[in-house]
Amino acid sequence: LYYLETGNYLSTFHLTDANNVYAGAKISYDYKDVFGISVGGKYYNWDADDEVALITKPQFRIDFQTNFRPIPALDVKLGYEYIKREEVRSLNADYLRDPISNLSLGATYRLFNDLSVYVSASNLLNKDYHYYIGYPSQGINFLGGLSFKF
Repeated sequence: LYYLETGNYLSTFHLTDANNVYAGAKISYDYKDVFGISVGGKYYNWDADDEVALITKPQFRIDFQTNFRPIPALDVKLGYEYIKREEVRSLNADYLRDPISNLSLGATYRLFNDLSVYVSASNLLNKDYHYYIGYPSQGINFLGGLSFKF
C-alpha cells in the first residue's frame, strides 16, 4: 500500500506487491564501562510491481553510536543515522524523498540505582526529511524526563 502526496492532499492510493532482500552488519567495541562505539549498516534490495511504491524505502542505512561515561553516574551518547532512499526514475523530482541525516546527542544521569534523569537532542543538523510520507521531521528537538526502574 502506498500513496502519493500532492501539496497537502493525498491524491492516489494503490496496492502493489513488494519484495525485499537485505544484508547488514554491525561492529561494536566497549572499553570497560567507560567508552563504547558501534557502527552498523544495511543494504536493501527492493523489487515492486510498481516502483512508485519504493519512494520512501531505504536503499542503504548507516548507524553510528558512541557512548562515554566520564563519571560513574553519567552517560553521554552521540549518534548519527543516514538513510539513502531508493531512486524512483519514473517520478519527477517533486515526489523524491531526501535522504535522512539525523545527528543526535543525549545524556543520562543516575541519581539513584532506580532513578535517572535524561535529556536528548535530535536532528541537530536541522534537516528537513520524512521517515514516512506525510510525516515530516521536526527541526532540532529536545526531550527530557525521568526514568524509573521497578
